[in-house]
Amino acid sequence: MTRYGIDPARIRAVGYGPDRPLRPGRTALDLQANRRVEVLVYADDPESAPVRYEPFEVDVQLTLLYSGEVPLSGLSVVDDIPAGLEYVPSSSRVDDLPREPFIEPGARHQRLSWSFGAASTGFQRIIRYRAKVVSAQADVTLVSPARLLWQGIDGTRHESDPVSAQVALASTERIQERRYTLESVFFESGRADVLPLADSAIEMIRTRVAEMRDVEILIEGHTDSRPIHNSEYPDNVALSLARAERLRDALVAAAGVDASQFTLRGHGAARPVASNTTATGRAQNRRVEITLVGRSLSSHQPADTSSDGSTPAQIEITIVR
Repeated sequence: MTRYGIDPARIRAVGYGPDRPLRPGRTALDLQANRRVEVLVYADDPESAPVRYEPFEVDVQLTLLYSGEVPLSGLSVVDDIPAGLEYVPSSSRVDDLPREPFIEPGARHQRLSWSFGAASTGFQRIIRYRAKVVSAQADVTLVSPARLLWQGIDGTRHESDPVSAQVALASTERIQERRYTLESVFFESGRADVLPLADSAIEMIRTRVAEMRDVEILIEGHTDSRPIHNSEYPDNVALSLARAERLRDALVAAAGVDASQFTLRGHGAARPVASNTTATGRAQNRRVEITLVGRSLSSHQPADTSSDGSTPAQIEITIVR
């Protein structure tokens, strides 16, 4: 491994001798099958884990009011969505009627604009739309500037000073989802007991659970399509659910997670990931999948959140001219 630049600290080597044969027989083929080295690779890059945000959308309201005496023409409103937010298509409404903006993509943000033509004193419009949170960075408050553009009686184009609202994306929580798969080598054939070979995988999952809060854990057991020949379990669904239960018990003991945070499912052979016509495919189908969903402990909570810890989800910008 050193030859290929892999840190030895990431490798755990275990030798079992003849204690874990694949075949119980003593023929030359049996002995050849048992002489093997198994390499188990666990992909677990925290930065590449799927991330969602809460709230995952914010409501934006632009209130436009013209109180001047000179009639305007070519009136439009421009709103620059800051990087970290994206306009939700078909979400825009003007005075509660659906109306899509013109979208001009920028290098760091989207620019939305609505055209209204002529306006006289007392002109008022309320624009509402939704923006999806696509990224968030701690200690950074995003600013959503909007401005009014119009044409004077002399044909000159004018632009108001931008009016901005702060978007408290810095307080948005990262909701992470991590997935792990324990393959058939972690269980005895036809049984639900978790083998010691799974200890390193359970320890890795325990570490990830410790890095999250409000974590919910889904464990789903799967089998291949061969009927089970075991009086302890009536069918493959029962076996797959029993394996999920045993793995839950192991994680409760290792991670100190309350059993109420687990959801267990046994699918039997109903959800294969490979063909059941080959030994390799059947081995892939015999597995237990673990999904962790929780809030990252590194989520930033600024001091200006409300008393219950929530983040305002509505931004209102008023433009008066």
